[in-house]
Amino acid sequence: GIIMPTENLIDSTRSILTPDIIKDLGMALNEPDSKVHADLLEILPTFLNGLIEEGSTRRGAKKIAEILKSDHPSLTLPPKLRDQNYLIDGEKVAEDLFGEDYNKITAGMIPPSGLKTKNLEKMMGFMAPFVLGIIGTKIKPEGLTTSQITTFFNQQKKMSMFRIILVTNFSDKKNKSHSLPEFFS
Repeated sequence: GIIMPTENLIDSTRSILTPDIIKDLGMALNEPDSKVHADLLEILPTFLNGLIEEGSTRRGAKKIAEILKSDHPSLTLPPKLRDQNYLIDGEKVAEDLFGEDYNKITAGMIPPSGLKTKNLEKMMGFMAPFVLGIIGTKIKPEGLTTSQITTFFNQQKKMSMFRIILVTNFSDKKNKSHSLPEFFS
């Protein structure tokens, strides 16, 4: 088969999101690692939900296939966050991905902890190419067709329904005892 849906997208993303990446993202956003970590926990499920919804439609899947076949430098893993062009390119990827829904999606993402709009845009500039890069590693190049991508996201939709609830509960404000390395191990 062309698609390997063994792991759901939240788990895949979490397993690749190392403390080093968090640290580099913190430097790029000029925020402490702990705040970047907390903000990511808040907005990643919303982002992944939006992405899964987008990718399970023909129009969205076609767009994702085009982005993955493009030569966006930000799609390479691990993310090169120390290169300031990474986030600039990443924001273009996010805008291409969500099109006219981009502002609506980002507006729905501002966590209770608050996040400057500029940093939220940078966060999108990180998440969009990072997650699409992960998807690119899960779908073999010959499988980057609209129907294969739609299938992949429909499988993700089924898998992540209960996982998103778990991850959201996991990041509950009262539960601050999880250290970064534990969470990402």
